[in-house]
Amino acid sequence: IDRSIENELVWTCQRHGIGIIPWGPLGTGILSGKYRKDQRPPAGSRFEEVGGRLTPAAIDVADQIGALAKEKGVATAELSLAWVLRQPGVTAPIIGVRTMEHLACALESLEIKLTDADHQHINRVIAPGAAVSDYYDVNVFRRLRERTGLNIS
Repeated sequence: IDRSIENELVWTCQRHGIGIIPWGPLGTGILSGKYRKDQRPPAGSRFEEVGGRLTPAAIDVADQIGALAKEKGVATAELSLAWVLRQPGVTAPIIGVRTMEHLACALESLEIKLTDADHQHINRVIAPGAAVSDYYDVNVFRRLRERTGLNIS
């Protein structure tokens, strides 16, 4: 959903021997497969409506990753976690499990084998360095604006 760290941060961390621990590897639930195009988010989900991180483009990416996951016989979240875990420089993703089901999914991701073709497919779905949701504004700059009153963007 947001691969923008690949533009500079991954290379810099690798160059200096710093491990990467990605926060929100499932795009705050977008890569769980529960959000659908032209449908309101499920009741009680973190997104009351499409906006911020949950963009139509992010849902498109999740749908395409979900199709690949289905071909492999795994859940969208499992494939997504497996992919993140196998990225250069990544030490471990912060999985943020809240249920035993989430934990089981995270553990299953360790067993998934990704081929070069799988990586190429994912790179076509969302290119290295690209982002299809507004992570920084929603999660960083908005909070700074609220706390400081400054017009930060």
